[in-house]
Parts: sequence; structure tokens; C-alpha cells
Amino acid sequence: MRMGGHMISRLALLAVLALALRARDGGAQSVPAVSVDLTAGAGSTSTHAGDTWFRAANAAMVSADLAVRIGGAGRTRVVVVLGYSLDVAPGDHLTDCPLAPNGGCKGYFPNTFGPSIGVGLRQALGQRGLVGVTAGVASYASQARFAEVDASWRLVSHLAIVGEFRYIDMPFGGQRAWFLPLTFGARLYW
Repeated sequence: MRMGGHMISRLALLAVLALALRARDGGAQSVPAVSVDLTAGAGSTSTHAGDTWFRAANAAMVSADLAVRIGGAGRTRVVVVLGYSLDVAPGDHLTDCPLAPNGGCKGYFPNTFGPSIGVGLRQALGQRGLVGVTAGVASYASQARFAEVDASWRLVSHLAIVGEFRYIDMPFGGQRAWFLPLTFGARLYW
């Protein structure tokens, strides 16, 4: 069942990308000067990092991003993206101890809430589509690195639906842990 959920998420992102790529070049919009994304979703995680095994192989993410275009109007522009991911799994993380394959207790995946900053490139496609790539750093449970692709489709003036696929890599327990969230939401822009 888990694989089916991943397939549906990937197909939904591909649909958003296909809509953006289907747009005609005539009358193309400019990359917005400022945009705000509000997204939520989930994705798979590494099962362990070093001797620490995690309770689940997936996690959730809710985030808000502010992107500011560098330079004047145009179809392809550099953007700086400031983000903040919210804590979506607060609560008691110490009550029980499910056994890990190494005989220890399984732990929770490292926190992925906190601020981030990245630099990217966005490309306007036709009158309604916008695609982008971003890479940056974040301050989560530890200093993390991320790379992201996004696509949006304008519904009405200043409002679009957006899909984002992100790869997050962070040190944990002397090893590396990763997270692949796929999120969907709204993009407001000016």
C-alpha cells in the first residue's frame, strides 16, 4: 500500500509539471517578483543512520517559503528562497521503546522543522506555468542541505497551485539521514 501512495504522489506532481510544460510560449508571464508558498505533504525517510533505527520510514512536512526574484522582469530568473518548516509531530517521544534490529530502541526521525535559505532558478512557461529548482541549507535537528524542484499552475491572478519535491540530507549520529517529501499547496505572488 505504501508504494501505491508514492505512485499517486509522483503522478500528481507529474500532472502539475505536464500542465506547466503544455503551456504555450505566446504571452508568457514573467517570474513573479515575490511569491509565498504554503505547502503540506509527506515522504519517505532513511530507515536508520548509523546505529540509530527510526520508528517509521516516512515523515510529514508543512512549510512556508518566501521567494524573491533577483533582477528585473523576465521568463528565467534567479530567486532567493527563505523558508520555515513547522513542527508537525510534537508530543511525547520517550514513552515506549520498540526494539530495533540492533537490540536498541527505535528512535524518531530527526526533526525537520526550522528555517532554511536557498538560491534557485525559476522559469515561466506560457501564461500560467512556472517551474523551478532550488538548493540550499536548513537548520533542522542539525545543519541540513536540500535540493528542490517545484512546479505551479496559475488558477487566477496572484494565486496558483504548487507541487514541490525536495531531497533533504542531514548529519545524524555520525552518519547521514535523508528525507524525500512531496508537498502540495498554494502559491501567492506579486
